[in-house]
Amino acid sequence: MIKNLKKALNKTNKFIIAFLVIIFSFLSYLSIPALYEYDSLQKELSKKTLEEFNLNLSLSNEIKYHIFPSPNFTITDNLLSFDENKIEKFGELKRVKIFISIQNLFLQKKLKIREVKFYDSNFTVNKQNFEYFNQFLKTKNSNNIEIINSKVFFKNNENNETLAIATIINGKIKFDQNRNQKIFTSNGFIFNTNYDLELEQNLENLKLKNLILNFKDINLKIKNSLSLMSDEKISGLTDIDFFREKVNFKYDFQDSKVTFETKKNSNLKLSGSINQSPFYFDIKMSFRNANFQSVIAIINKLKNYLNNDYLLNKNFNGKLLINFDKIHSSKYLDHMEISASFINGKISLNDSKIHLEKLGDVHLDYFNIVNKKNKILVETKNTFRVSNLAQFNRIIQLPKNKKKNIETIYFEIDKVLSTENFFIKKLILNKDVDKSKFEKIDISKNIQSKNINNVNNWFDLKSLVRELLTGIN
Repeated sequence: MIKNLKKALNKTNKFIIAFLVIIFSFLSYLSIPALYEYDSLQKELSKKTLEEFNLNLSLSNEIKYHIFPSPNFTITDNLLSFDENKIEKFGELKRVKIFISIQNLFLQKKLKIREVKFYDSNFTVNKQNFEYFNQFLKTKNSNNIEIINSKVFFKNNENNETLAIATIINGKIKFDQNRNQKIFTSNGFIFNTNYDLELEQNLENLKLKNLILNFKDINLKIKNSLSLMSDEKISGLTDIDFFREKVNFKYDFQDSKVTFETKKNSNLKLSGSINQSPFYFDIKMSFRNANFQSVIAIINKLKNYLNNDYLLNKNFNGKLLINFDKIHSSKYLDHMEISASFINGKISLNDSKIHLEKLGDVHLDYFNIVNKKNKILVETKNTFRVSNLAQFNRIIQLPKNKKKNIETIYFEIDKVLSTENFFIKKLILNKDVDKSKFEKIDISKNIQSKNINNVNNWFDLKSLVRELLTGIN
């Protein structure tokens, strides 16, 4: 029995020794690249990334070799362009990892690159670089590229001004052999909101691309198919899930400008243009029929966008017109015309109108939304023009002896958007009415004695107005 035990131990020891020898030999083999001549290796890696990846990497001589997680060279402080003949700088790469195959490690000149990863890098996208990237996606190779914790600066070609900044938490460029497509995927942040991007370049028909862009925080999803009509013009079709509406529209992109228009027979009509340099949009939206609950949902969604600082961006400039032609399921709200101007981090809704059925119109004479000390403030000056005084008195339920001749109600309201409270600064009846029977009455001081913070709905507002009007001597 002792002999059998010794034999078993001897076999186990031999197995362990053999296993250790194999592991040591394998690790020794993987360590061979540490013995390379790094001066020539720098040129060799640059040459191979250009040949195999179509990337022109200007690699520094700060090269370190690592075995784990798989054999790779880590190089710090590098530059990137797409082709050796294109001197335009595309990226400043803080750290590059070049992963190599374990085959042919004995021969430095025959090493094969499996994958390239960029870390903590800054990429510049202007018109010229975008064209290079577009051509890069059309090259057919099976090598993978990964981008981690990096930034993209979108710049104006004319004066190099930064128009927008996007982060890439994780991005990949890969080749799908089954579908014969080059695919670029990315996720990160732009305009203070999360995004997921997938761009597919068809390699059988190089004029076709598909794009899916999902802004998760604001529930906006864009599906896009585009075709290159000529060297100067791109046309496409897009599906958007936006504000509970599915919108299909066609667009053209030419001379750094996008023009678009929805197809017919849609409840939402959308048209406009977006200029890339400098960035500016001019968009018109018209809802033919809208439910009151849908309007409230849109307002709440916009409020959420503002509270999260998605829209108050100094580089987000343009004009947006929104018309609700007819609003259903509301007792008084009939239609709205909203004119919004986005200028250098401020939003103005001046000259917008809210139409109340059989009552009158609310004119937003001055309506600004600004960010002050990290608080979103709404500052307004408004005029309610009464078109049916009898109906107004019936709704407010004023006593007969307290009824007044009212043509306009001027009111100023300030509000911190993230709170429920608001402050009525002024309330003046018939402020600019030049008629003898319409007396100008300033009841701003009366508001201070009222608890306006308890106004949470239409019934509370009606009670407050009735109390203020009946309090006039």
